Amino acid sequence: MSYLACETASYKGALPNPKSKSPKMPPCSPRALTIWLTGLPSAGKTTLGSLLVEQLRSTGQPVELLDADVIRNQYEQKLGFSKEDRQKNLRHIASLADSLTGQGTMAVVASICPFRELRDEFRQNLAPFMEVFVNAPVGVCEERDVKGLYRRFRAGEFKGMTGIDGVYEEPLAPEAECRTDLETVDESLGKILEAISRAGMTESTHHTPNHQAQVSETP
Repeated sequence: MSYLACETASYKGALPNPKSKSPKMPPCSPRALTIWLTGLPSAGKTTLGSLLVEQLRSTGQPVELLDADVIRNQYEQKLGFSKEDRQKNLRHIASLADSLTGQGTMAVVASICPFRELRDEFRQNLAPFMEVFVNAPVGVCEERDVKGLYRRFRAGEFKGMTGIDGVYEEPLAPEAECRTDLETVDESLGKILEAISRAGMTESTHHTPNHQAQVSETP
């Protein structure tokens, strides 16, 4: 498994209704954890998010992956990439995470979410909340270019490419930082699992399968 092989994973179930509440949840039940993976396009967010969900499910943990691009495509209103539209999509994702975690299901969010202020807002509203910085230099991300965004940007199809001429505000104190240009997939995944364990949000999940890939490899 490489960081070029798994950037199209999606939320498989029907999207939860943010306004609905599960009648089976006792009113005092603790909210499940939200894990927000942030980083530049093609940094490896979906790759890690997909593997994290797989690992957590293997321990019996109810968990869902919310991929920002997939949610954008399923959103009832057509959204572009202006700051306003990005914020609208991000708030929609946060509301889905709120619905899932309120019903006891952990939410793993794979989303650039370039605005630090918005991530801080989500931290307050979705507590318990864990921020994971999926960190790779823009040059490495452009070389991977899993979804073709960098190619389209260089061709002049749009402006505001995150990390080039569009803002990306790096996390100041994330619970975990994964250097996906320097680490294997397993090393990065292990960092996230260790952070979850330190927070006491799941049973011990330190053991990770060997995916035998360096982050800079091609499939």
